[in-house]
Amino acid sequence: FIAGRACYIYAAAQNDQKKATLEARGATVIYLPNSQGKVDLKAMLHDLAHRGVNELHVEAGNRLNGSFVREGLVDEMLVYLAPKMLGTGRGLTNMGPFEAISEGLDLTFTSTDRVGPDLRIVARVPGRDSF
Repeated sequence: FIAGRACYIYAAAQNDQKKATLEARGATVIYLPNSQGKVDLKAMLHDLAHRGVNELHVEAGNRLNGSFVREGLVDEMLVYLAPKMLGTGRGLTNMGPFEAISEGLDLTFTSTDRVGPDLRIVARVPGRDSF
């Protein structure tokens, strides 16, 4: 936690002991389960907006990234590409497999920059200027 900054932790399952421990350290714990027993991402974003948070950066694995994309909750992607091949690994998002290319997520590249040896790509989802 950063002193003087709000810290919100969203969970799907209630655990009063963990909640008490986290809140004693200054966090706010919010339970927002969906019907699958995971955090309701859309409800989380609405809750954050009511708390004055208008920008959220998500650094996650392919499953959570895929959930945000599938639920239509992404307006911009910031991707760093390193010049190193590592094999099959994991994809950026857990989506598909698709039957047709039209099922994929359309993106518009808005910028590309070099950051050291890496490539920084900013891509926007067309039509997602507001939710």
